[in-house]
This record gives sequence, structure tokens and C-alpha cells, in this order.
Amino acid sequence: MGEFVNLETDDGIGTIRLNRPPVNALNDQVTEELAAAARAANGSDEVRAVIVYGGEKVFAAGADITVMAEAGYAEMVLRSASLQEAVGLIAAKQAIDAGLGVDLATGHQIERVQFAALFGTEDQRAGMRSFLENGPGQATFTGR
Repeated sequence: MGEFVNLETDDGIGTIRLNRPPVNALNDQVTEELAAAARAANGSDEVRAVIVYGGEKVFAAGADITVMAEAGYAEMVLRSASLQEAVGLIAAKQAIDAGLGVDLATGHQIERVQFAALFGTEDQRAGMRSFLENGPGQATFTGR
């Protein structure tokens, strides 16, 4: 179906498989292919249920930060933002740097520590509220 996302159907079960090694990082192409696979499954008379599968060790690592870095977004954000506004980006970078080359359990622990540290912020509440009400990418953050 796509370069990184495929839909397989077997006995009424559609399996949408992410296949972007090593960790299924999400970029525009993967997101578009995932949406196309979901539409195809939804439109198929053969598919009664859908499983979305990322792999044995990781479902998806989240946004592809190399795209941000290549486009210069991370540098631009840090230049224009106060330290307080950049805390989330700094936490993400620390988690990624610390998580490279470790086992899955250690990676999860690193992620939990960073998540817990940011969970009580106003931006976290605004982001969760916006995601539930408006979908991804619509939140407005204040840096608090």
C-alpha cells in the first residue's frame, strides 16, 4: 500500500503495519500512509476489525525529530523562546539522548521520568484538553 504502512486482511481482520525502522518514527509520509490505510480498511467490506501493529519492541517512537533538526525548527524554537518555554523540548532531547542504545525497559523508565516532570504544567493540561477537543496539533502553549 505505502512505503512505510501496509494493510493486510485475513479472515475479516485488517492489520495496519507500521514499518519504518528502527523505531517507526512518525513523519508526514507515515501519517499520510496511516490515514490512507485506515480509510482503506474502513471502506473494505472484508474488514470487520482492525489491529494497528508497530512491532515487537516498539509501536512508534513519536515524531521524527530528525525532520525538525534538518529544518532548523529546534534551533529556531530555542533561539526565540524563553528557557521556560523550551523546557518540553529540552526534556524530549534529554530522553532521546539518554534512550539511544538502551533496552526497552530502561527507555520506558527514562520516558516516565521526563513525563512525570512535565505532567503538572499548564501546557500539559492545555495540550491534553486541546487534543481531546480538537485533535492533534491545535494546542496553544504559554510556556508554563
